[in-house]
Amino acid sequence: MSRPIYQTAQDLKNQEGLIRQAVFQLNPLAPPKYTRSADLSSYDYSTEYPPIIFEVKKRKILHNQYETYLISADKIDNLIALGKENGVSSVLIVGWTDAWGWIPVFSPNPQTDTLEAMLGRGEVGVSDWGRTDRNDPYDVERSYEWPVKRFLLYPYVEDFEREAFRIEEAMSEERDLTG
Repeated sequence: MSRPIYQTAQDLKNQEGLIRQAVFQLNPLAPPKYTRSADLSSYDYSTEYPPIIFEVKKRKILHNQYETYLISADKIDNLIALGKENGVSSVLIVGWTDAWGWIPVFSPNPQTDTLEAMLGRGEVGVSDWGRTDRNDPYDVERSYEWPVKRFLLYPYVEDFEREAFRIEEAMSEERDLTG
């Protein structure tokens, strides 16, 4: 029997909004192009330059409603393996109702503090966790848990063009002041 797919069109729209926030944060003046992965891929989006793969999640709660964040250990393990295999960074993006954030999962740069490094240091809890309201035994699985404060948090940008213009103006003023 095949497993039901719970992802809706609204979920995909939410993910699209979050990846736009992320690539804008990477470079507000020239956000990198991104592509959506195949439906059954172990990641959601990728960029070519800089080469990054992204897992994107949207939550319907405030970012500080819980002190910790939980996610499928298999998802994280797959992102780490994929990053290592291809020598690219992998990042988890989470959108809450009041903010969004990201955490590097794997980086080829050993100086980047990543979820993989946190796992190695024992800073990530492991437990069985998941949804029980759908009577789907596959929804409860091995999960990782770590403090939300480990995410790099950002406010949502409502108007990308206006924000890019504001940044350009600030950079221009700074250049004028420094000569």
